Amino acid sequence: MSEQLDLDPINAVPHYMMRFAHHLMKSYKECSSESWTLNKTQFRTLILLKRRGSQTMSELVLHLNIEKGSMTSVVDSLIAEGLVFRERDESDRRRVITSLTPRGREKAIESDEKFKKHIQSKLDQLGPERQEALLQAVEVIRESLDIWENINECT
Repeated sequence: MSEQLDLDPINAVPHYMMRFAHHLMKSYKECSSESWTLNKTQFRTLILLKRRGSQTMSELVLHLNIEKGSMTSVVDSLIAEGLVFRERDESDRRRVITSLTPRGREKAIESDEKFKKHIQSKLDQLGPERQEALLQAVEVIRESLDIWENINECT
């Protein structure tokens, strides 16, 4: 069901971006043939660790855009599943690094490949012109984030 497009950027930008991301994750979960045992944040954490390598809690919080307390719960649950582990940074004992276990890496690789195929199937439904427009919009979003994340807005 299509809704009336809200062209007010103050409302439209966050609404449609969150709805877009939510739809991709929800449709992947619904279409996935594997038994889905991870929630969205756990899934995103595994994929982030696969793509970026070991991360501190602060890095995970930054990249996943969730609160530190919530991130701790996510990592704890992934540890309980045997998918990640924590260890102290040898160069700075105050820092704790989260990494994939071999089982976690295997699960992340498999899930990431399936998710990429799902995204491609969603893009294929749009046709070439809309795909190109979407990719251009994504580039604008990426460039905007690069600008915004490097500005101290509280001064």
